[in-house]
Amino acid sequence: MRAGAAFLVLLEHCKNRVFGPTEDFEMFGVFGTILKLAFNLGHEAVIVFFVLSGFLVGRKMFLVEDATGASRYVMD
Repeated sequence: MRAGAAFLVLLEHCKNRVFGPTEDFEMFGVFGTILKLAFNLGHEAVIVFFVLSGFLVGRKMFLVEDATGASRYVMD
């Protein structure tokens, strides 16, 4: 899921680089609508990516059993 979110962010950055801020996908018809949707999900994908990353990192912190392991985790 994180990889998919990162890919959607990459698509939005590519859209901004290739098409500019005023992209027009109307000439592609239904495929253009799908492109527009995929290219404009970057902001939401960033949120999903960071929420998942925080969950995974936080979960790892809760699996540490002693205070020495917790302080080492924070230092790492």
